Amino acid sequence: MSRLRQLFGPKRTILLLVFVLGVGVAWYLRHKGLLTPDIVFEWIETHPVTAPIIFCLIYIAAMLLLVPTMALNLGAGFIFGISFGSLLTLISSMTGACLAFYFARSTGDVFVERWTKNKYFRKAWESLDDHSWRFAAFVRLNPIFPTSIVNYLFGLTPMNFRSFFWPTLLCQIPFILCISYVGSETRTFIMEGEYQRIAYMVLGCSAMVTLMYASKWVRQSFFQIEEK
Repeated sequence: MSRLRQLFGPKRTILLLVFVLGVGVAWYLRHKGLLTPDIVFEWIETHPVTAPIIFCLIYIAAMLLLVPTMALNLGAGFIFGISFGSLLTLISSMTGACLAFYFARSTGDVFVERWTKNKYFRKAWESLDDHSWRFAAFVRLNPIFPTSIVNYLFGLTPMNFRSFFWPTLLCQIPFILCISYVGSETRTFIMEGEYQRIAYMVLGCSAMVTLMYASKWVRQSFFQIEEK
């Protein structure tokens, strides 16, 4: 605990501990079946007037606490319809993403400074800074990357907020619309049947593209460092 205080300071240490505790509680409730999509949407349906606000708050909390949100996106299409469900999901997703980005930026900057003293990390940071919006768009268009985790990781890079915000907004729209459509058509919270097979194929292709791109980027960065 004393080393954490020395590294982050007392306020940041408390925030990090609260965050870790929140993530642990959320996953425990999910594991015990007390935070399932069925329970969440059953509760939402019993409060029709405030349902959109309740949905947004739950979605934002899920993103911040690293709980998967696919079922919520499907449920939004099922409960609210494709258009309104997609809009609510987009608003919630962007709010959660921005909050996560700023949390990581405000609490992890001291830790990042230590990383950048290493020449390999520093070169990776510089490379990312030069093409930050392209990198953000690539990650957002690639479904293999967990959205909630990526929000925090982007906050730990030198990427400016504009390069984070616009790719995050624009590149999420197609996926949100598609998932809401599936939820509206299947009227379920679970991706199954033909839609599930298509999702697995997309994830497999995504993994291959990611591996090729990552290996190329690592080789280029490594050789540039070695030449210096």
